[in-house]
Amino acid sequence: MQRQPDEPSSPLPRDMVWLAALHRAVAEGQQLSSSDAATLRHAEKATSAAALRYAELRADAEARFAEITGNTSQAQFPPAVRDKLALARRAACEAVAVSQQRATMDDPARVSPEKLDVAVTRAVAGGALHDGLLQVLKRRGLRADALDLPTSDVWGWLAQHEGGNEPLPPIDVQRFQQLGDETFIQEALRDAGRQHHDRALAHKALAERWATGAEEILAELERSRDSAAEKLRRTASQELRTRLNRADGAYAQGHARCLEAKLILDGLRARAVELHRGERLRSLRTSCLAETLDLVRLSNPALATAVADACAEHYATCPRARRAGSCADCVPAVADKVRDSLTVTVTGVPEEADTGQQPVEVPSAEDAVCGHSAAAFLCPDLVKQMPADASRVVGVVDVRFHGGRFGFGWVTRYGELGTGIDRAANVHDAWVQAACRAVFDLGEDQSNVRVVCRDERAANVVQYVVRVGLVPDALGFEVDERTRELLAALVRRRGKVFTFTDRCPGPHRGGAAARRLATVVLRAGAETGCGETVRATAEQVSEELGALAGPQDMPAEESGAQWLPGDHDAGELRWNVPLHRAHLNGGWTPFPDGLDTAAQDRQKLRLVFEHPRRGSTNVQVISDVVLRRFGQRWELHGVEWPEGILPGTFVTCRWRPGEARVIARTDLLPSPQRVDGLLFHHHYDAQVVTRENAPGSDQEEPVPELSDTGWVLRTLRKLGHLRADGTAILAEGALLRNCLRLGLPEQRVKGIGAAVRQLVQDRRISRVCGSLDQDDLPWYPPLAGQARVDLLRYAPRVEAVSRRGETRDAHRTAHPGYWVEGYVRRLPAGARASAESIENHREAVRNAEVVDRPLPDGCTFVKRFRRVR
Repeated sequence: MQRQPDEPSSPLPRDMVWLAALHRAVAEGQQLSSSDAATLRHAEKATSAAALRYAELRADAEARFAEITGNTSQAQFPPAVRDKLALARRAACEAVAVSQQRATMDDPARVSPEKLDVAVTRAVAGGALHDGLLQVLKRRGLRADALDLPTSDVWGWLAQHEGGNEPLPPIDVQRFQQLGDETFIQEALRDAGRQHHDRALAHKALAERWATGAEEILAELERSRDSAAEKLRRTASQELRTRLNRADGAYAQGHARCLEAKLILDGLRARAVELHRGERLRSLRTSCLAETLDLVRLSNPALATAVADACAEHYATCPRARRAGSCADCVPAVADKVRDSLTVTVTGVPEEADTGQQPVEVPSAEDAVCGHSAAAFLCPDLVKQMPADASRVVGVVDVRFHGGRFGFGWVTRYGELGTGIDRAANVHDAWVQAACRAVFDLGEDQSNVRVVCRDERAANVVQYVVRVGLVPDALGFEVDERTRELLAALVRRRGKVFTFTDRCPGPHRGGAAARRLATVVLRAGAETGCGETVRATAEQVSEELGALAGPQDMPAEESGAQWLPGDHDAGELRWNVPLHRAHLNGGWTPFPDGLDTAAQDRQKLRLVFEHPRRGSTNVQVISDVVLRRFGQRWELHGVEWPEGILPGTFVTCRWRPGEARVIARTDLLPSPQRVDGLLFHHHYDAQVVTRENAPGSDQEEPVPELSDTGWVLRTLRKLGHLRADGTAILAEGALLRNCLRLGLPEQRVKGIGAAVRQLVQDRRISRVCGSLDQDDLPWYPPLAGQARVDLLRYAPRVEAVSRRGETRDAHRTAHPGYWVEGYVRRLPAGARASAESIENHREAVRNAEVVDRPLPDGCTFVKRFRRVR
């Protein structure tokens, strides 16, 4: 079989059209010549798979062309041939995947453990080690991720490490590398439709650009193909036949190019994994870390001395070290010794510190190893990892352990604190007891509580017991019987307790205060007549923390609670509050600012919640609550909400101070309304509905797992400028910056532009012309005399629901429906994802639809589907 002279030259390393013709001949049962068979055998696997894809799509295009023109008898590709090509293509892709998987299989013998001094320094002062490593890499002319597996620009990472194995790309290839995403996609689209292709675009250095833009490239080619087919169906002409044939060819070329790029990129990543485990990179890593440790020693001699002493002591006593084994499991214990040596020890507390006359010691910002101000209550990096809706009450606990006894102290940013002393089997056992007792002290009103401690093993035990609802026989370390009793009691608080490990070397204000309390309490337990010292220290810590407490975490625009006119003669207080997700998850509700009546902190009350339902008996929920004060704000904690109540629903409350009962109720709408798929029966705040029901709001993680369109919608709804009707606008030029502000991973930046276009096309958002005022706030419609700016506008879709369940579009705009991207959804307690859901999630990961992470326990995956209004 000879190649036709009028066939286009292939941009791939081998002639794709020629290879496709050979694969077609095999599928048709033809006998190949020995040279043609050798060509197929020696073709690169990725190129061969791409050629099969090209042949498959050309077969499909010919069949569709024959169907449109009515000449089905002239179709050269019967269905059996197309099926054979599709099966061969899938088998080729699987063969490539298997070979790459073999190359990246873990080999424990090749993994060299990190040196003990490096691992301990990383555990104690991770921020300082990271900054020092960046300096070393920059000095050596290496990328910031040179020692890690690359997440982007894999070709460049390999080129830097492999030296002369891969020559630098030609100048024309480098030109394509420097193009912006939009420009590159346009070049790729033009190239897919050409007769003579630009071979520079087929260079392996550009495979990642093709793979990243594949979705947009193929979507545009598909639109062109479908448009040409539709025109030919309406009007038959030779010109339209030619146009459809070219569009089909471009579509097949584009699919083949993108498939080959994906397979090439997978191969580059497999090479990167192999290189990352190789001796050369391990030597480079060891050298760079040694140089980094020298920088840390120069910048922080005290830390370096503490690490060196602790490691030397450990090497002298550890049996593993004497047997030249790995001490990876010993790192936490050695790190604890280093932290203890860098802070005040029980035996080294100055006498004047026990008098209660000294302020809580807070080192200067320069002394904070993490680089943040030590005056902060918690490390900002730690706060970012806490879900804002998980709990309202956050306490920091610390322990001082000596001779089987331990003292502990816990504090909150508002000056609440508690102390205690007891016996424990070991230091981990002491931390577990202290965390449990802090939970009971802080959450006596049944509020959600988050306790922060420094012992990771203890925090993991507490969180595991609360999550599974039982106390296992083996906890990983010996515990006292008292500890088991506390954990068993904690099980009853399931769903309301969250523990978190503070790995920051600090110290910050909260940790320093808790540690000082624990130190004083332990000394007081060992000496007589020290009870007054503990009380004096506790009072001083409480006053200083309360005076330094900052404003509430909730932004002012989201507090929402407002006073209503009440019966002042009878002293009744009335207020209205729209429910936020934090209120529903945490079991609390705020008072409006300015509560000046005589209220007592920790006052016990009873909340009667009246929740009317249309056409059925009203629901009444009664809960015992506690009035709590946080700074200048008062809140009711321990609220039990009616089942099914949605974020954004208005709740009206009434209370006469001095009485033990609070009345709360919701009010029915004249007719139900569906807002972006959520059915509201009660009055709601449109602004809160927009904010609180943004994509990812139902996930507990600080950075939710979202598709690119989900990130755009989340950013627009969370950070856009709100109007009373719930619409949100944001300058399009500021979108990416705000996506990153909310936690969008850097490697996902390239998909935001395509996501905006998809949302606009699906009419879920719109592009409008607005303006910015003198404070850089967006306005739509634009203000007179102000410069115009392009805005993105989200408008909630509100539908009135009739009694028969039919809907009338309140905006009276036609909407054919839209695609809902795949997402991870949490299952009820005890439930597990099905095998089909797990496979759907893996497929979405392979297609780069969701973040490449394992499906979490207790979650399922909902694959992409179309929602029709």
